[in-house]
Formats: sequence, structure tokens, C-alpha cells
Amino acid sequence: MIPEHLYSIYYEKISLGNSYIYFGGYTAPKGSSSNNVSWYNLVTTGSNSGLWTLKGKTVQYGSGDLGTVTEVIFDTGYSQIILPKTVFDNLIKKIDKNCSFSSSTGYYMCTCKSASTLSTLNIV
Repeated sequence: MIPEHLYSIYYEKISLGNSYIYFGGYTAPKGSSSNNVSWYNLVTTGSNSGLWTLKGKTVQYGSGDLGTVTEVIFDTGYSQIILPKTVFDNLIKKIDKNCSFSSSTGYYMCTCKSASTLSTLNIV
């Protein structure tokens, strides 16, 4: 029996391989406390209300701001990032050396091999 209608996901760097999903609650990652957990209200109206959607925030890559977004969709199974054009253009300027544009798909692609050279993408 799952004790709560809650799940949490913890990601660690690829090389460490200690990521996990926890059903029925959450547990704080090693070396931290439960005070480090961030709680957010999901968007409950509009076209994205059925998805894991948060109100817009500032998007940062590394230490630089890329712009703001009105809504952010968090889906652990999603392999794409969809951003407003101005934020996307700013991101491409930063990652262009690590990723490449595929004319066959129309997407920028970053291989797993380049993951270690990328900075952190934050939505704060």
C-alpha cells in the first residue's frame, strides 16, 4: 500500500548513477536534510493543466540568465525541452559548441557523450 499520493525523483550526475524514484513520499538525498526539499503548486487551469506544470520562472544556464518562461512542464519521460524562441536562442548561443542541429529532425541534439561538458540548466 502506498502511504501518500506523492512521489519524488532524485537525479544525480550520470557518473555517480545513484538516481532513484520514490513512491508514497520522499526521502532526502544523502548529505542533505529534509529542509532542502522544494515544494511547488502545479498549474490547475489552462491547456497544460493535465501535465506536471509550474508557473513560469527564470531560466538559467550555468550562471547566466537566459530569460523567463510563463509555464514549465516537468516530465521525467520527456526527452525534449520546449522554450520560447528568445530563451531558446540564448541557450543555443551557450551550448552550440556541445550540441548540433539536425536538419533531418529540425532539432538541436546533445549526445550523452557531451553531457559531461554541459552546464546545469536551472529554472528558478
